[in-house]
Amino acid sequence: MRTIEQNLFLRRLRFFLTVFAVLLFILTVLLLLVSARIPANRLRKAIGERTEEAGGVHKAYHTELREAAERLSVETQDGSRSYLSGPLLRRLAEFACSDASVRAVVRGTGSGTVLFSSEDPVPEETRTEPDTETLNHTVVKTTASGKDTYDLRLDSSAGTGNAGLSLTTLYDVTSVYESAERQADTVSRLILIPVAVALLASVCYVIRSMRRKGGSPAVRKMSRSVPWRLSVAVVILCVAAGLFVPRLLLRHADAGTAAISQTELDSLTTSKAVKARLLPTEEAVAQILSASYTREDFGIGDYVSSSDEDGDGIDDQTDIYESALAYVAGKPAYVSEYYDQVGYAPDDRGVCTDVIAFGFLGAGYDLMEMINEDIRNHPEDYPNADDQYIDFRRVENQLVFFSKYAAESLTTDYNDISQWQPGDIVVFEKHIGFVAAERNYKGIPLLLHHGREDQTEYIEDRMEYTDQAIVGHFRWR
Repeated sequence: MRTIEQNLFLRRLRFFLTVFAVLLFILTVLLLLVSARIPANRLRKAIGERTEEAGGVHKAYHTELREAAERLSVETQDGSRSYLSGPLLRRLAEFACSDASVRAVVRGTGSGTVLFSSEDPVPEETRTEPDTETLNHTVVKTTASGKDTYDLRLDSSAGTGNAGLSLTTLYDVTSVYESAERQADTVSRLILIPVAVALLASVCYVIRSMRRKGGSPAVRKMSRSVPWRLSVAVVILCVAAGLFVPRLLLRHADAGTAAISQTELDSLTTSKAVKARLLPTEEAVAQILSASYTREDFGIGDYVSSSDEDGDGIDDQTDIYESALAYVAGKPAYVSEYYDQVGYAPDDRGVCTDVIAFGFLGAGYDLMEMINEDIRNHPEDYPNADDQYIDFRRVENQLVFFSKYAAESLTTDYNDISQWQPGDIVVFEKHIGFVAAERNYKGIPLLLHHGREDQTEYIEDRMEYTDQAIVGHFRWR
């Protein structure tokens, strides 16, 4: 049986625990209501601010891209706009990504096929491009070396007619989460305050009650009716709540933020100031307009001739073009003269027809002899033929000859870009030259020619910028 002293001790202990539990419960609830949601709220607010900032950056940049695409689009014959092809948009992406750690994916808006990626490999899965005003974000958590890292990924895209450029920014928001976690730890440590206050208040109250007869009747009644085990449970619950509720709220905010994502992101940049690091669109447009391109940029294959007249292992189409390049490499002066007994101009001078003549000569064809022979056999075809040493150097005579003997007579429409190959002969009303290997941003080939006294570059963008119509386009055997 318990002694009177033991019963008295138990009553006092239950009395103390009851007071302590009630005070601790009240103070803990107040603390949690006031401060426990601070980390979660700050986390949501910080990520919202980052999202808005990134959204503004991307929308501004995509607006510039759309304007650039409008400037670079081609005016078709019926007056409509033919927007950038995949290769041109690819080059725009290359310029845009050239000064940033960036991964860009260019996809056809219809098929979703990957046209270009600045970082391979890229899944070739079909994907419908999101609306140009869409901005999605998600928080991705990775764990390495026992430390959680959070990345905020944002996705938006700019449509440009036949293809779309999708840029996604990867923002490092680890610092945001670390700050929120520190706040959660601070709130957890604040539980020591209500514990200390409740303990101090309980001790003071119990001591005062012991000095008086039995203390407050209400407290005495409550201490008799509340089991002491319940008081202990309340104390443990309050301490646990103070320690864990802030982190639970933080994790809830983590999950809630991650759940915002609406799309799987497959193109990333790692920059906190995307627009500042990307090449300005105006500069990109200027570079695109002035740059030269190749057949490969427009998906045009190589043409290889089946003949090799001089037997040097180089097909005639390639040999003719490379021989013409070798001739103009000496930067011949534009001099129109008559060369008696030899016909051919010296290497350091000549006119447009000499580029053609030397191109053929280097591939094993004597154009002077071939044209003169045809003039002897068919003089009615050559109204302007009176001297064997200069007849082959006249534009109209070369036009007649190639019209009769070239393997193919092709389109004169330079907008039909797939029909033009390096080494093709292009004849204007009063001028002639070779199709060059380089092309402009529209895919129209440049011209290898010699046309004026002040000419210093022999490959120029002249096909569409001339007042002379194209009257012939030929490909030799």
